[in-house]
Amino acid sequence: MLSNLINNFKNKNREFYHSYFYNYLILKSYLKNLNLNFFFLKKKLNKLNNFNKKKFIFKKKILIITHSLSRGGAERQVVKLANLLLKKKYSVELLLTNYNYFNKPNNSYILDLNKKIKINYLDKPKNEFSKLKNFDSELKKTLSFLNSDDLYTVQSLIKFFKTKKINLVHSFLDDTNILVGLAAKISGTPKIILSLRNAAPWRWTFYKSYWKECYKFFLKQKNFILVCNSQNNSRDYEKWLKIKRKTIKTTYNIFDFDKNQVSRKKVYNKKIIFGIIARLAPEKNLFYLLKIFKEIKSKNIYLKILGKGYLLNRLKKYTHKVEINDKVSFLSETDNVKNFISKLDVFILTSYMEGIPNVLLEAQNQGLPIFSTRVGGIDECVIENYTCTFISKDSPKLASKKILNKIKEKKFFEKKDFDKIKFKLNKFQSKNVLKTIEKIYKSKI
Repeated sequence: MLSNLINNFKNKNREFYHSYFYNYLILKSYLKNLNLNFFFLKKKLNKLNNFNKKKFIFKKKILIITHSLSRGGAERQVVKLANLLLKKKYSVELLLTNYNYFNKPNNSYILDLNKKIKINYLDKPKNEFSKLKNFDSELKKTLSFLNSDDLYTVQSLIKFFKTKKINLVHSFLDDTNILVGLAAKISGTPKIILSLRNAAPWRWTFYKSYWKECYKFFLKQKNFILVCNSQNNSRDYEKWLKIKRKTIKTTYNIFDFDKNQVSRKKVYNKKIIFGIIARLAPEKNLFYLLKIFKEIKSKNIYLKILGKGYLLNRLKKYTHKVEINDKVSFLSETDNVKNFISKLDVFILTSYMEGIPNVLLEAQNQGLPIFSTRVGGIDECVIENYTCTFISKDSPKLASKKILNKIKEKKFFEKKDFDKIKFKLNKFQSKNVLKTIEKIYKSKI
């Protein structure tokens, strides 16, 4: 009973927060970027320049760091990159910073990782007292803007880097990047690659005000390189940090196109199944998707939503409220994305923000026509007016009208030219992604 009350309270407040957050209120955006201790934070970070620098000599030994290997787009890319590097004769190790994640293969990508790749875990503190007791006093003073958990992680990372004599670190996602960057600077790690999220972090609820100054500090160091998985999202970070264009490098997601298409001979007057694979979270804009289907009102069009998230019950209630529950079905997560996509007639995505959605690459690989909002790096991973039709991101009426008109066209369901898709999206092929990453790894500092 009590746990239900707590969860209801959390969801209520989360719903309230996100309703404002995703409307990009000017005041909230301003406050999130404002750091009242800006001057003192810069001074503290500049003190880190006193730590010893080590000369970088490129070796085929890479340490990849991420929070966990739970199922998500970034985690999937971590595993693909690690496996690819190993195949190319690199020595690869992983380090997971989540203390509570130790050996959890269920609902993760651990089983997809080559068994030859070692997974390291940071030591979990025995208790709060032992964690605080072992803090280095000078480190605590310098990094006083961190909370005790983050400070403990930084201290553990410093110890790990020094013990293992790490030469090159590749970290993923902002929350991990900041702690890895601080630890790498203090330990004198010669080269650090930080892979960013799909949008500047001020847009997210977990953003911490000191991240902006930390990233600016890292960019001043010759041995730090920031990378992002699309040009549009790189630009979003550059605007946030107020830095020059192309300061942040672009390294696309790894996706090897295979000739695995399904012949689609659909016509408008037959049953048409739309589908989406997404985390049931606000940035995926799923209520907007349901509003589009409310407008469509066609007897032969159905929608399947595959994914998990705290919005599930609210989404189901909404389908009943607008009387489309007979047209919309919710499915739990699956390991076989290909199999789900092969049973669809149309893929649809209505996100507020995106990086490079792997599901869109997979949909094109199978010759599936796509409707999508134009956000993030989506226009970099589809072929407009061939594999993908862009729809309005703020008008369900306009979006539904465009969808209905498009699916009536004779050519809409025709089989796409696989070689054309593969040629246009060649930048995602593993050999080309690896060339870009190797160039970054080997670059002089």
